[in-house]
Amino acid sequence: RLQHHATGSTVLFVNTHGPLNGCTSALGNNWVDGVNDNWHHGDLVFMTGDYNCGTGSTAMNLIKAVLTNAVDGGIDQILTTGHVVSGGTRPGSPSDHPLVKGVFGVPADGRSTEAQSTPSEIAPTPSPPNSHLSECAAFDQWPSVDGGVTCGGCTALVLTAPFDGRCDKYCESFGHVCSAAAEELSENCEVKHTAECDEQISGTSDMLCTCHVPSDGRSSETQSTPSEPAPTPSPPNSQTSECAAFDQWPS
Repeated sequence: RLQHHATGSTVLFVNTHGPLNGCTSALGNNWVDGVNDNWHHGDLVFMTGDYNCGTGSTAMNLIKAVLTNAVDGGIDQILTTGHVVSGGTRPGSPSDHPLVKGVFGVPADGRSTEAQSTPSEIAPTPSPPNSHLSECAAFDQWPSVDGGVTCGGCTALVLTAPFDGRCDKYCESFGHVCSAAAEELSENCEVKHTAECDEQISGTSDMLCTCHVPSDGRSSETQSTPSEPAPTPSPPNSQTSECAAFDQWPS
């Protein structure tokens, strides 16, 4: 437990590393119990880790019902009771996990959401509308979604074949950019292993892709094909328009 000097807020910092192939209710309840057992009145809570479970899995649904705001990097996430100002991911090579970064608001009065036994009583603080992670098209506009499986956090289970098994190509197909890629475990949102956005995920018919609108709000197609600037008309008195009447021109 830490103290934020500028505001006096007490911060409970929690970290975990989830097991492989175990995104069950038992795991989710263990995470919830671990947080609640150490959560004091007035604490601002942050929980980070390689959860080895993606958004939409049973375990993540349970902990995210308590820590309602997130910077979602796939199986690597920052969860909090605080306010997400901004956040995102970038490749973490040579690691097979992305780097996840977030900026968070801390209440000036030193208070934050209190621990409660009923997760639904905790009012979520929405991320700002221009947050990078909240910007993606509605899932009904995403192409080639396998079986309609979507996972929240701008992540969906999509077909590999039309896109050479690469999430960067998939996201670009509808004007987005890729921020995370993974192979799913069993036709759902559980992650078997993560991959780079430009890495081919082979030997499977589907993959989990996380796609966002580019940071400047324009589609990748718009960025790659800049429009030609409109010509600026010459002013009436410019040199090209000034000449004598033709009856004064010799020969």
